[in-house]
Amino acid sequence: MNVKEIKGLTNFSSGKFLGYVLWKHHDGFHLRWTTKGKKEFDFQGKIICQTKILITKTLKSETKDQIKKIGNKAIEWNTTLKTDIDGLDFLTPDNFEIELRIDNKKV
Repeated sequence: MNVKEIKGLTNFSSGKFLGYVLWKHHDGFHLRWTTKGKKEFDFQGKIICQTKILITKTLKSETKDQIKKIGNKAIEWNTTLKTDIDGLDFLTPDNFEIELRIDNKKV
């Protein structure tokens, strides 16, 4: 993903749709995932950077949720979510690839 193509915050409301939102702001990148309705969903994914990456914030609603840095160039997550929002903020100076899954299905 070319970091120059990612723009500012999009308008979204937690709990109104099932999916991911990614935006870039002056303080870095922001990735959020949210659900719709009362069903529980599993969110998994990975960000792989060309150079280094730094997690600056995590939002985890469940105690068993995992968001972790893998080495210096990757972040992985595995979270369970129901009518809420999870996510992370991160910094990287270069382009990156992102793998997004909901209930182990690519999105």
